Amino acid sequence: MDQERLKQSALELEDTSRRYAETDPEAKLFAGAVEGIIADVKAGKILAPMDRMTGLYKVYFFEGTLQKYRDLETAFANFDMELSGGETPEVRAILDKIAAIKMAQSLK
Repeated sequence: MDQERLKQSALELEDTSRRYAETDPEAKLFAGAVEGIIADVKAGKILAPMDRMTGLYKVYFFEGTLQKYRDLETAFANFDMELSGGETPEVRAILDKIAAIKMAQSLK
């Protein structure tokens, strides 16, 4: 678990969620839901990987309306990945494949 990457992802999620919370009531609820864990990360209290936060993702991004904010969804996904132990070789391979597909599509 890379503490610096975890903290960076927490700061990014905090910043992004606060920005949308100013104008979107659901984003405000989401920001409140992650506020405590972000504070713990910033204070250095999270020292071991935690379970993925799939419940929050399902509620706010799958069933809710926050998927319209791609940067918020990405910030949450990055934070969740770092919180659960960071990028695995399997995840890196998938991300590399996605990047290659996007690059190929942009060249068309």
